[in-house]
Amino acid sequence: PAALAMLGYFERELGPDFFAGRKVLEVGCGTGVVGLGLAFLGATVTLTDMEDVLEYTEANVARNFAAAAAPVELLPLEWGVDAVPERTFDLVVGSDVCYGGPEKLGALAAVLRAARAPTVYIAYELRSGGEEVSFFREMKQTFRTGRHVPRCAVV
Repeated sequence: PAALAMLGYFERELGPDFFAGRKVLEVGCGTGVVGLGLAFLGATVTLTDMEDVLEYTEANVARNFAAAAAPVELLPLEWGVDAVPERTFDLVVGSDVCYGGPEKLGALAAVLRAARAPTVYIAYELRSGGEEVSFFREMKQTFRTGRHVPRCAVV
């Protein structure tokens, strides 16, 4: 649900032209819904997740893009294990990535800092209330600004 809410937010708040020509890193991409949506809007997207998840992502990329035309790259990136790709990204996105306890969230925070993108968007459904709140407090200390968008409706 967070992936669709994120795409809806981007459409309403930023507009489809915002992503044309942008370089986007998606962390914890899962099936790649957000990254594929942004690729359709003209972004060049690097989809990352654990290696065993990427086979499903790759299948979705193949279903949605001709092999030669996909503005999408898939890279394994397990937080706390793999290094963040050393390239410049305009923004980082992640949906439903706030899980796994303090250690996993700490590794995610390290990935977001290492990506050095000027803008990071995270969409999630508040579940436990504790872990995510601490994570976002830490992110507010690391990044210049933050905006909380309460409960986006998926239409």
